Amino acid sequence: LVVGDATGHGIGPALSVAQARAMVRMGARLNAPIEHIAEHLNAQLCEDLPMGRFITAFIGLLDPATHSIRYAAPGQAPLLIVRADGSYEEFSANAMPLGVDPNLCADIVAPFVLGVGDAFLLLSDGYIEAQAPDNEQFGMERTIASILTALSGTAADIVAAVDRDVRVFVRGQPFGDDQTAVVVKRHA
Repeated sequence: LVVGDATGHGIGPALSVAQARAMVRMGARLNAPIEHIAEHLNAQLCEDLPMGRFITAFIGLLDPATHSIRYAAPGQAPLLIVRADGSYEEFSANAMPLGVDPNLCADIVAPFVLGVGDAFLLLSDGYIEAQAPDNEQFGMERTIASILTALSGTAADIVAAVDRDVRVFVRGQPFGDDQTAVVVKRHA
């Protein structure tokens, strides 16, 4: 599972994310540990990106046998686990964004473990920070409420619910940032 978000807009940031994607894919093909992929990706981006540019990322490995997700989240947050009982946990990034400091030092984190009916969500700030005409943000509280309306459904149902509720909330306002969602839902 990979999500990357580069600072800025346009061709330069798009190329940076394409480069990061290619490096992650190569690391995965070589069966490199996620931590090593993040470290090498960071080192290369520190050499390639101009000062003030960086990429936030989530690099995760889903193990269907244990229902767990091992991950590195340099600069990428929030990470959400919404439990089948309606409770949720919000996790922060475990390292600074990629391309800032060549000595990436990620905090050691336990894998996420999903129980039956639980969902893991990674939503870009384009959802959570979407603004209504009065400049109020959609926010985490509304995001969780949207997720809960569709939690008994599929991952696609959850994304559709959040997307629908954000669009209603902004009342036709243009979005200030991209909207990307990764949802992993455990059914059995």
